[in-house]
Amino acid sequence: MPVPIADHGQACNHKKGALLPREAGMALRHRPWQPTIAEFIRIRLRQSGVYGMLMELGLSAVTSK
Repeated sequence: MPVPIADHGQACNHKKGALLPREAGMALRHRPWQPTIAEFIRIRLRQSGVYGMLMELGLSAVTSK
């Protein structure tokens, strides 16, 4: 179950305490990855709300994944 953004990871921090994640028996849910510049821009546009506005205007130059 994903931790809500507003929770700021407190659920994980409460379980983990002062331990390292592996000491607390926790594992990464996804392997870390470095986005391409196009993926980075798409992520930032979605977070800022600009992506939705572009889609409403019918600008299909920004592709969805």
